[in-house]
Amino acid sequence: MNHFIQLLEEELLSADVRQSREKMDQFLSADFFEFGSSGKTYDKKSVLENLRQLELKNSQIADFTIVVEEESLVICSYRLLLNSFPHSFRSSVWCNNNDEWQMRFHQASKID
Repeated sequence: MNHFIQLLEEELLSADVRQSREKMDQFLSADFFEFGSSGKTYDKKSVLENLRQLELKNSQIADFTIVVEEESLVICSYRLLLNSFPHSFRSSVWCNNNDEWQMRFHQASKID
């Protein structure tokens, strides 16, 4: 499960997914919300309306860990390393909805 969820996180960071409304819609649950590293909050609608602002070039996941693993729920955490932005701690909640894993919650915190 660890590798599978990390692959989902990596896909969400890719330009191919982040610039596609259809793909982002599939990845995010209807009740998705996020606490961004800026301190702002986002719901699924606001993410889908602002896809062009989501690009994270040259990002790399480090120290990926599954914190909680249940049959239909996973909580993961990791560090996101970026070349042009401050690094950040990340955590996500993934839920299995009808055999489809979707992100329900995400939080990013800048590392100074």
